[in-house]
Amino acid sequence: MPRKRPAAPPAPWIPRHAFSFAVLIVLTLLTYINSLHGKFVFDDLQVVQQSPEIMNVKTFRDALNAGWFGVGQRHLLFVTYALNYYWSGLDTFSYHVLNLVLHIVNVLLVYGIVLAVLKQDA
Repeated sequence: MPRKRPAAPPAPWIPRHAFSFAVLIVLTLLTYINSLHGKFVFDDLQVVQQSPEIMNVKTFRDALNAGWFGVGQRHLLFVTYALNYYWSGLDTFSYHVLNLVLHIVNVLLVYGIVLAVLKQDA
């Protein structure tokens, strides 16, 4: 009776999807790259430039705690504003770069969720 060969372990998940990741990252970059040198708009003026909670950030810990006392229920957004202010003041470029990074992370998360829901690992 012939012996069955053990199944080969599946290839790591990320390398199998590296091309898709690269395409999604490039598309996201192309979509948002023109906004990197933009100015503050809409509520950014009020939330960032006129917010004592953000302007009084002196330490990294202050920045992390700032979000819990911020505007509305957007704690993560407020913490990112405080961290940006801590690192670069009111230089809008850093705010836009962080936004772009967060968009890329979200695109990859949605891609992973769609793959998981559809159960397509190929």
